Amino acid sequence: HILAENTTTISAKKHAFWVLANLCGDDTQIRARVLQSDLLQHLSSILVTATTTSTNASNDGADDDTLALLRTIAWTLSNLVRNVARSEKEIVQRVLDAATI
Repeated sequence: HILAENTTTISAKKHAFWVLANLCGDDTQIRARVLQSDLLQHLSSILVTATTTSTNASNDGADDDTLALLRTIAWTLSNLVRNVARSEKEIVQRVLDAATI
């Protein structure tokens, strides 16, 4: 899928995460399917790459697209754990593990 492709542009990934964040924030069934998929693995990989890109940016600061991608990923992560019951701590832990770089 688009998030697994190395050739996908930062802008396309940002838009894909934006759509995903909206869907996961509004629909618990979609959120559950996303959490059951391999998306967190891809999200973690993209997060590492984007953070490295941001850190290695020139003195002018990180690229605006990269920062926008990082913000969108953070929003996606927050929507993945939105309204998660305390009894489902493993879901939150999986999301946190994906966000740990």
